[in-house]
Amino acid sequence: ITNSILSLTRRDADVAIRPAQSKPAPLVGHYLGDIQFAVYASPDYMRDRPRPILAELDWLSPGDVMAGSTPGRWMRRAIPKAKIVMKADSLLALGCATQRGLGAAMLPTYLGDELDGIERVDVAYEKFSNGLWIVTHADLANAARIHTFMAFMSEAIKQDIAERY
Repeated sequence: ITNSILSLTRRDADVAIRPAQSKPAPLVGHYLGDIQFAVYASPDYMRDRPRPILAELDWLSPGDVMAGSTPGRWMRRAIPKAKIVMKADSLLALGCATQRGLGAAMLPTYLGDELDGIERVDVAYEKFSNGLWIVTHADLANAARIHTFMAFMSEAIKQDIAERY
């Protein structure tokens, strides 16, 4: 498990679960559902900010490995660089920093809603989601172990998405 982009073509991995708006070509797989995002911060951080404005918050941002992610692209468009106080290449690390009151972060709701000590921030921002895909290389799609793993993970992830949304 990693946030680094591994190449299925070079066989860095057999199966990938990737957030993307469409199925990454030329891979074989299927759509699992949507990941929703929201702005989160700790109540302590927000205490002195009763009417928050995006550009006035301190931001915890995806780092270089995740710069091309949906939240990474959104941050480049919406947040001044001077307001980014920390970068990390892990959503969990961003969530932990948010819990510690270091600033606000754009997190997937499956993570932000589950972390203790943070809550969604009532601030105007562009709402967005991202598709989630399970994919493999075409040469591996019919291998029994790959097919079994993908079927199991697909069902588990779809069930989790249905329970959350």
